[in-house]
Amino acid sequence: MKKLLLFISSYEGEKSNSYYIANYIEKKLLGKVECTKILLSDNELDGIKDKIRNCDNVIFITSLRKDEFNRISKMFLEAIREENKNKEHNKEIKFSAILNGDIEVLSGVEKIEKLLENCMEICNKKYIVWQKGIGVLAKLNLWESGLENNALEYDQLEIELEMFCQDIVNEKRYHHNSFAIPKKGSGFFKFINNKIKQFT
Repeated sequence: MKKLLLFISSYEGEKSNSYYIANYIEKKLLGKVECTKILLSDNELDGIKDKIRNCDNVIFITSLRKDEFNRISKMFLEAIREENKNKEHNKEIKFSAILNGDIEVLSGVEKIEKLLENCMEICNKKYIVWQKGIGVLAKLNLWESGLENNALEYDQLEIELEMFCQDIVNEKRYHHNSFAIPKKGSGFFKFINNKIKQFT
């Protein structure tokens, strides 16, 4: 069974959209891929190269508050860049990134797209290779209610994650990034629907 490492970088830890997305992927791949979640910290960075050498896929998931990576994310990506210079390894490791931004802070996906391109640049054609990039805009507390309770607003994100899990199993790679943006007005329609239900 293939081994997948989910590296999560978020100041909020397990109470974050990044950790929620990692859990979602892990559940979808249950029985198909062996998944291990790693919440990035200074201690975890020490043995990161050994962990990567023993896996088949890496997914980097991070929460963006502004238009840049946090300190731990920068250190993680630099470790990947350095490891990718290693010419002793013949195996291919697929690398993906899911960057989720606060919709209240980031008005569009342009800045996320630039950061995804930065992630792509650390990959090469032989060792750690690029598989997929997903940019996400979401409210900060999406993790509390989940995708199943926000289907109208976040169906695009659910579709992207479903397809991504299939791509991991099928070892499919992409040379472009995709984005999941909440549907405009869906929150309003949900509010109206809830009001209607109160009177029916």
